[in-house]
Amino acid sequence: MSNSVDQQFGELSLSQDEHDQMYEQDDQDSRSSKVLISGLPLHVRFDNIEPLLLQYGNVQHCDKVNVRDANTQAVYITFETPEQAQ
Repeated sequence: MSNSVDQQFGELSLSQDEHDQMYEQDDQDSRSSKVLISGLPLHVRFDNIEPLLLQYGNVQHCDKVNVRDANTQAVYITFETPEQAQ
């Protein structure tokens, strides 16, 4: 990861449930092209993080995820290929 990504998102961390969900592999599709980004402040919009993601590949979708913490948000980013998501 680049320094700019580390600087902006270095304080974010995954709960064990989020980690397990992110790295869980489905038997039918063991290579996912989705990445979970959680712990984002509520004021952050996709337009703010899209430039950071584009350095890794083409973003196909950005889907908001329900989270327990009312002060943060999480999104699933779907890349074009599993390699880009990796």
